Amino acid sequence: MHSDRGLALDEVLPAFREASDWYLAAVEGVDPAQFGAPGLGEWSVLELVAHASRAYLTLERYLQPSGRIDIETGADFFRLALADPTMNAAVAARGRDEVAALGDDPVATIRARAASALVAVEGAAPGAVCVTFAGTLSLADYLATRVVELTIHTLDLAAAVGGDGAEPPGAAARVSLIVLSGLAAQPSSAVLLRALTGRAELPHGFTAFP
Repeated sequence: MHSDRGLALDEVLPAFREASDWYLAAVEGVDPAQFGAPGLGEWSVLELVAHASRAYLTLERYLQPSGRIDIETGADFFRLALADPTMNAAVAARGRDEVAALGDDPVATIRARAASALVAVEGAAPGAVCVTFAGTLSLADYLATRVVELTIHTLDLAAAVGGDGAEPPGAAARVSLIVLSGLAAQPSSAVLLRALTGRAELPHGFTAFP
């Protein structure tokens, strides 16, 4: 199934596998003594890791064999999801709360979540959709948003534990950039286009997110 950005499930699925493997390797590389260190914003490293692992949980929770699609792209999903001004606070709270669910062996729990999500996605029916709190989108498009979550938060994790030079895998980076470029196609598009072509610098604090 193709999205209007030309992404098909057989293109997004390898990117998801790459992003997941990269995230899991990063999590396994964290010294447990670093879990309490600052991670991202108000999160500790462990809270950041816990939040990112929710990418697996929502995939399984939202996956349905069929349904009427009313969100056309991953970018549209992010735009709708983040339109609620309370969303950021709710996401931060869920990240903190998720730590308890990881139990005494967070790495093992996250690995099990990843394996279960991959089995669910690989076994999904043709035409499967994800029915989210924001609306329904194709499995390919929702999976692309999970690629973004895992890729960006693995970069966050690397920065938090001293791995600023980390580079995401190629397919994961490509899908993430496609989704984020769609999200950036707003009135601020000219700023981004000029920066990407070396004609200007991005303003301080520029973000594609609403």
